[in-house]
Amino acid sequence: MKIGATILSLMLLAGLSLAAQTSASVPSGGGDLSPLLSQSRVVAGNGPSVCALGAGDTLHVDLEAFNSGLGLFAGGAFFAAARLSPAKACTVSAVIFYKWDASYDDYLFVWGKGTDSEPGQLIESVPYTGADTMAWQTVNLPILVPLAGATDDIWVGPRINHGGGTHPLGIDDGPAAVGRNWINSDGRWVELRSVGYDVNWHIRALLGHGGIPAHDVGAELVLAPKDTVALGPIAPMARIRNFGANPVTRFPVVCKIDSADSVVFTDTTVFTGTLAPSETADVTFPRSWTGVPHKAYYRVTVFTSLSEDSVPSNDTAHASIVPTIDVGADVVMAPKDTVAPESIAPMARIRNFGFNPASDIPVICQIDSASQVIFTDTTTYAGPLAPSDTATVTFPKSWTGVARSPHYQVAIFTKLLEDSVQTNDSAYGSVVVVPTIDVGAEAVLAPKDTVAPESIAPMARIRNFGFNSVDSVPVICQIDSTGHIVFTDTTYTDSLARSGTANVTFLKKWTGVIGNDYGVAMFTVFPDDSVQANDTVYASVSVQAPGVEEQPAKLGGSVDRVLPTLVRDRVRINFTVVRRGNVNLGVYDATGSLVRTLVDGTLDPGSQSATWDRTDSNGRRVADGTYFYRLVVDGRAVSSKSVLFN
Repeated sequence: MKIGATILSLMLLAGLSLAAQTSASVPSGGGDLSPLLSQSRVVAGNGPSVCALGAGDTLHVDLEAFNSGLGLFAGGAFFAAARLSPAKACTVSAVIFYKWDASYDDYLFVWGKGTDSEPGQLIESVPYTGADTMAWQTVNLPILVPLAGATDDIWVGPRINHGGGTHPLGIDDGPAAVGRNWINSDGRWVELRSVGYDVNWHIRALLGHGGIPAHDVGAELVLAPKDTVALGPIAPMARIRNFGANPVTRFPVVCKIDSADSVVFTDTTVFTGTLAPSETADVTFPRSWTGVPHKAYYRVTVFTSLSEDSVPSNDTAHASIVPTIDVGADVVMAPKDTVAPESIAPMARIRNFGFNPASDIPVICQIDSASQVIFTDTTTYAGPLAPSDTATVTFPKSWTGVARSPHYQVAIFTKLLEDSVQTNDSAYGSVVVVPTIDVGAEAVLAPKDTVAPESIAPMARIRNFGFNSVDSVPVICQIDSTGHIVFTDTTYTDSLARSGTANVTFLKKWTGVIGNDYGVAMFTVFPDDSVQANDTVYASVSVQAPGVEEQPAKLGGSVDRVLPTLVRDRVRINFTVVRRGNVNLGVYDATGSLVRTLVDGTLDPGSQSATWDRTDSNGRRVADGTYFYRLVVDGRAVSSKSVLFN
């Protein structure tokens, strides 16, 4: 036994993270392998107890030196196998292996002789509970597996699912027996030695006690029909195996199919070949079986009838059948999305998801609003509808929605009695009903907010809220001050598609007066418009000298204080720059003309100040009156003012 502690990890080959399989199946395929194999700590001090079975009781290549466990670095599923060869003819009754960490959803596999690098035919798969840790785990086989002698091979080992950071399967400390220890996580078997682990799996085959019956043959697997199938006709098939010690030939194989405890089909064939010990053969029955759609469940029984057979317990194999009739609504075709308040015949596409043709399919349409069913209708598709085919159905009744009501929900579903899968019966859609003609002003684009006393062409955004396209919609602009209309103009839109918008510009221009506030109204006047509530939009306008803004700038900077506000000779303007940027501080008169630029350049963030000595850019003293200070930081402006007097 090794003493110490080590952690090893390696890149295996790409993809060593096989998804957990829930059925016992042999891995096949290929491709690059490459995640991480991870090795646990090496056992220190007193390790696991040695296997209680003597060397003469097992086939194995591993040593008694317990080293550590292996697993996938990120967790997942992998197959591990030891290729074992007997010294003489014998049987295998169980497989034992050492479990370090817990695993789940696991199977034990036994394969027959294959090549030196791949197992042969699957002989047995047995589920087991992988919860045991730090102990030898024994999985008994349901049959004794015969081995012919030194020229025979058997591959045995578990398929393990586990979480990341765990190391479920034990290994020794090597050296590895060449060609005997294998791992598979993506369909390709690779030897542990080839990925850097010169060790052996702790996997052993337990030898059976007692001889193999001289004559023992049985049905191992129902191949057809089974699981979910078409209704047929299907020729039943089964796999038979020779479990005995001697070759067998010419024996009957019987197939029976029953439903509700009544036998509905029976047939017999005779296997005329020679079946050697442990060999299998697939047999096909001469008659075919056809299911009945209304039968929801069948049971298939296949058994051998060899007169010399001394072990009847393994003669029979079973399977169940669910004949599949499966149709459903595939998509809602009408009504859906946005519709006008007009009569609509509901439509849907149905699909045959099953294996069998379907006829006389009831299809139901329900429409609800606010969780109340307000419309229902039924139609029947006569068919037949072949597997995978679709058909469009139109309901006889028509539905009319109410404009601007809450959304409608449409459900279309099939109701076929023998349908075996209900999860795909229904399709759903939602509907919004909009007025046929509905257009209105959505936003005032200009003038709005704060503007300079300059000529402005009014602008508005117009939207088509209705279902139909509209053209040449009259749009009116009115501007009032203190309750008196001071400006009015009319323009027209171009064509507007459903949900479309357009920006319109009025021909006449408007100029406001400094210090006045105005109200702006934009509205459409369309004769066929059925909804007037969304025709009009409003905005307010304040006219100030250039740069005068009532609200402080939230970005860039602010004028903190002007001292004094009543000025005789000079004034200091304190301002704040939020971040480094281009700063311009100017003085303007009441007409908006620039008097003097005090700051024009790049400033760092923080508190700043500038002084104005009451002179213009030519050094002339300015007249008494009101003056504005406009601070611009990276294009954003804020203003304050002073009153000058002698």
